[in-house]
Amino acid sequence: MKTTILSWILRITVSVILLQTLYFKFTGAEESIYIFNALG
Repeated sequence: MKTTILSWILRITVSVILLQTLYFKFTGAEESIYIFNALG
């Protein structure tokens, strides 16, 4: 039981992080543009 709850918490956490990255990617955020210009 505890492992399934922990598993769901980890899945939701990862999903939230990935959704945030999609927001920055598709809105053309200044932070993203700066990072990729600095990398080359």
